[in-house]
Amino acid sequence: IVPYLVHAYSTITLPPGEQEFVLRSMNSARLYIDGKLQMETPFMSLSGSAHGTMHKLQPVKPGELTMPVAHTEKRFTFHSDGKPHVYSLLTITGEKRRPAFLGELVLAHGQPGKTYQLLGYQPEWTFNTQGWLRFLEADESHRIDWNRNLRQQVSQAETEYWNTRHRRAVELIEAEGQIPVPIVKNCSSDHPIDRFIEAELRKKEINPAAKIDDLRYLRRITLDLTGLNPTPKQIAAYLGDPPESRRENVIGRLLNSPAWADHWVAYWQDVLAENPGLTKPNLNNSGPFRWYLHDAFSDNRPFDRIVTELILMEGSKHNGGTAGFGIAANNDVPMAAKAHILGTAFLGIEMKCARCHDAPYHQSTQRDLFEVAAMLERKPVAVPKSSSISATPKQIAAMAVKVTLKPGEEINPQWPFDDLVSREEILKQGIVRDSANTREVLAAVVTHPANKRFAKVIVNRVWKRLLGRGLVEPAQDWETGDASYPQLLDWLAQQFVRDGYDLKKLTRLIVTSRLYQRQTVEDSSEEQKYFAGPTRKRMTAEQIVDSIFQAVGKKLPSERLTHNSDGRQIWANFIDLGQPKKSWELVAISNERERPSMALPQAQSVVDVLSAYGWRGERQDPLTERESTATPLQPLALANGTLLNRAVDISDSGEIVNLALKAETVEELIDQFFLRVLARKPTAQEQKLYREILSPGFESRKTGAKPAEPGPIFRSPLTWSFHFDPEAANEGIRQQRLAEQGDPPTKQLQPKWRERAEDALWALFNTPEFMFVP
Repeated sequence: IVPYLVHAYSTITLPPGEQEFVLRSMNSARLYIDGKLQMETPFMSLSGSAHGTMHKLQPVKPGELTMPVAHTEKRFTFHSDGKPHVYSLLTITGEKRRPAFLGELVLAHGQPGKTYQLLGYQPEWTFNTQGWLRFLEADESHRIDWNRNLRQQVSQAETEYWNTRHRRAVELIEAEGQIPVPIVKNCSSDHPIDRFIEAELRKKEINPAAKIDDLRYLRRITLDLTGLNPTPKQIAAYLGDPPESRRENVIGRLLNSPAWADHWVAYWQDVLAENPGLTKPNLNNSGPFRWYLHDAFSDNRPFDRIVTELILMEGSKHNGGTAGFGIAANNDVPMAAKAHILGTAFLGIEMKCARCHDAPYHQSTQRDLFEVAAMLERKPVAVPKSSSISATPKQIAAMAVKVTLKPGEEINPQWPFDDLVSREEILKQGIVRDSANTREVLAAVVTHPANKRFAKVIVNRVWKRLLGRGLVEPAQDWETGDASYPQLLDWLAQQFVRDGYDLKKLTRLIVTSRLYQRQTVEDSSEEQKYFAGPTRKRMTAEQIVDSIFQAVGKKLPSERLTHNSDGRQIWANFIDLGQPKKSWELVAISNERERPSMALPQAQSVVDVLSAYGWRGERQDPLTERESTATPLQPLALANGTLLNRAVDISDSGEIVNLALKAETVEELIDQFFLRVLARKPTAQEQKLYREILSPGFESRKTGAKPAEPGPIFRSPLTWSFHFDPEAANEGIRQQRLAEQGDPPTKQLQPKWRERAEDALWALFNTPEFMFVP
């Protein structure tokens, strides 16, 4: 990595008269006007040994934007003639192995004594907290659109390549012939899935479950497709549609929601063991390839292309590319770890035990695993001593497991699963653009339609996620389970290939079935095994947290996820995951030092609840199904933790305060609480109970106070560079106390009534109904 020179320039006309310019930067920056240097800031210090004195936050003038840690500021006065001039701002970022991080590069201007503006071709954003937050929001929206358009432009040739592959795949399916759909008299629907299911249910003399009601269906489909509860606006739009078409209509809206990508990233982080660490990597840490996954699902990229790009492991290791998937830090054979992940994720082949010996309960041998590892490594791989069993031939013969590889033995790149698909047959078809690249060969044999296992495994994973149980169980290990509906699985796999491996089309196919719209059935029953209805599911950890903060209209509370906010540490050991907006963006916060100076207490409050409900901050191994057993920690973490108490605090930063102020009756407010939390209106008994809580003081709840102005942006002086300083420990403790205090309460409501309203919200979030998908 070499330093980057960043140059921003524009022709701008400022009002005539005196103008003061303010330049802030983390590294050296220069301002030129018409090619003449006007001012510059110094180069940053590169000392980051952790033994120095804690950074001091620099004071700013009243009303101005606060300054982040390790930044410097310069000012100068310029006499504007009211004519256009070329303003050029240059800065340098990145040095040796340090990240290319601009920090908050800011250039503002204004007439002394008046409100200053960020310099731009039009004065849109003021140089204060509100203006900066508005700028960040507009900038993020612009970058999302710009990046999406750029991805489409640069991938046109790649898109055409995959279109060609998909046309060939359809030809292959057509040549094989379509799987016939059963003819079922008086079937509940003409949907092919229902015909497969009900044909078997009749043989088993099992009655299908009843149809779910409209609002329960809406909550189910919204959680399953976006990971969120429906909002009151979504509920109103849904109920405003004609009853005969509202379910079909809402599916289309949800599949086009940006939250679709958020919901799927969380799933594949588990399956693919995405495991970035904020500090120095530990065993099997990966790069943060979460951003690649998010872009891929946002673009609705064909799934065979996604898998291919993951296997190729290209791009940035530490900034979100699929090369991050190739990292397995402190692992003596990192590609063996990746071969294990690919086997479970996309082939239903479990090879974990094969790392050290032939698998005792599976067909996979140690050679199979290391041959795939060698394909990923693109060269022979030697078996290390740590991946073998030290024993004499006599001892090995007496073991329950077989050891067929010797330490130091070199294994060549080779596709070991010819029973699934022939490598030679795939190479003959001309779809592999570089046959010398064994990663590309591996990707081709895994994703080719002739490898029927791939499409079936992905279909089964989507089916399981939507209906709570796979057609094959366990979904990651097909050697130990048979398909409950083999013909249906084959038919769905064919449709998936026909539709170009499109996850959205596959999802639509499943959720438009009558089966998906039925009431849930009990676990471990014949009704569950043969899909008389979906299996009841608890909300995932991410669904719980994100739905809570959506319901109260607040942002996810978290610090920026980095210990390198001053940019002095090397990028390989200190990544920056940015400011999380959804819970899938979180990461393990704890560190081996457990020092207050390295704590991120707001993020930790989110992680505590996520972890209680099965989320893993450290994903050293792939996981398809999280632990679902109820534990006492779960209600304790939710009811008594900082997270929920902060969420239900009625503050001026959330939406509940406006609901409370605008409600004309207490019944109207109660309806809004239930719609936001449970996606339904209360029953008569619930309405009566909550009236008893909220009626006292309702008429006099308003104080007449104005909403509080947004406070200054929180700036933390804590970084790894000085975390040994005792003052840094004191600052960490102070931040922990602030996090525990929660959001400052609004002054627009009487305190006693506000506290009762907070209690009412808290009780709704702690009901079992909130925890389960209908």
